[in-house]
Amino acid sequence: MGIDIRIPIGGMFALLGLLLIFYGLLTNGDPMYARSLHLNANLWWGLVMVAFGGLMLYYGARSKKS
Repeated sequence: MGIDIRIPIGGMFALLGLLLIFYGLLTNGDPMYARSLHLNANLWWGLVMVAFGGLMLYYGARSKKS
């Protein structure tokens, strides 16, 4: 039919995830993570978002081929 919504959504999640990963790496060891039991939530959620965005991009591109 035309537009597959998975491609722009996957790109958005991947981009925002990369930004979160970058911020999480820059602030690694910062005292603000004491509230979350020293768990770098920005880094981990960035990784989750990049994985989800990658899956969306993969399935969106795969559906275009067929």
